[in-house]
Amino acid sequence: MTPVSFKAIFFIGGPGSGKSSIERNLGLGALGLKHMDVDDIRVHMLQKLNLPVRFDKMSPEQTVKRDEVRMQSREKNEMRERGYTQGKLGLLISCTGREFNRVSDQKDRLEDAGYDTFLIFIESSLEACLQRNRQRGAHGGRQLTDGDLTRAWQDTHSMIPQYKSLFGSDFVRIENTKPIAENQEFLGRVYSSLVRFVKAPITNPAAVEWMRAQRGY
Repeated sequence: MTPVSFKAIFFIGGPGSGKSSIERNLGLGALGLKHMDVDDIRVHMLQKLNLPVRFDKMSPEQTVKRDEVRMQSREKNEMRERGYTQGKLGLLISCTGREFNRVSDQKDRLEDAGYDTFLIFIESSLEACLQRNRQRGAHGGRQLTDGDLTRAWQDTHSMIPQYKSLFGSDFVRIENTKPIAENQEFLGRVYSSLVRFVKAPITNPAAVEWMRAQRGY
């Protein structure tokens, strides 16, 4: 057990929404959560295969290989999740959230394992996402084609009502189009909410039963 055992925070936003910047600004690393991001695994695998991480520059053959890597990276990410949950470790799960059913299934799986869950949705304008995507590519990072990013943005943002309904009061939306410096007061309140969430007593029946078994009574 750790101080953040049985706690999982989903960090959702489309490509270029600024998830990494918001995560750093909030100082979520200090909470002691294990970071999970399938894109990090995917980029590492592509680099090991000497494939470009600028998807807009890939040849048709490289695109086919990229899609194979996408499936393999998901499998690796799921293996990582199983290892973390077996240790009852707190999780910070970063993803685009484009596939609602995948997130919903993961939430159910974690709650069945005893976890309390929380979702932060990073919302940003399409124009801002496209600009960040190009800047990331110019600095050697992963870059999607404008068309792929636009479709992902549309899919992800269309699901905001569904995510809000799924997580209820454990849902916070952060608007990240304007400079972060102009949003510090709100981000401070979000951080306070997250600290309360991870420090709240564990009430999930599966977790309570597991802890009772560990104590032997």
